Amino acid sequence: MKEILWKTSFNLEPPRFEHGSKNISTKREDAVTLLCEVFGDNPIQIIWTHNMNRLDASNYRLIISEAKTESGMKSQLYIRQTDRQDSGLYKCQAENTFGRSELVIYLAVQGNIKNKNVW
Repeated sequence: MKEILWKTSFNLEPPRFEHGSKNISTKREDAVTLLCEVFGDNPIQIIWTHNMNRLDASNYRLIISEAKTESGMKSQLYIRQTDRQDSGLYKCQAENTFGRSELVIYLAVQGNIKNKNVW
C-alpha cells in the first residue's frame, strides 16, 4: 500500500516589518511622507496613530494611501504643511488573521527660530 502525503503551500504569515522603528525630521511647513511597508499574508489591516490617538483620515492635511504588494501591504501617511504639533510618535499597526505587529516612527518637526532684537 502506498502512502500519499499532501503538501499545502500556505505560509500563514503574520505581519512583520523589516525594521522596528525609524526617526524622521522635517522643517515646519514642509510636507512629509511616512512609509509603512509590512510583510505577511493578506488581507492585512493597517491603522495609523499619532501619540496613541488614531488618525482621522478626513483631516484635510493628511492623506493615507494603501496598496497590496506581492509580499504584503504598503501604506503611506502624507502630511502637508507640517507644524510643531505634528511632532511625536507615529505607529503603523498591521494586523491579519495570524497576528499583529507595529512600526514606530518618531517625527521631529523643526520650527523656524526668529531672531528678536531686544533694545
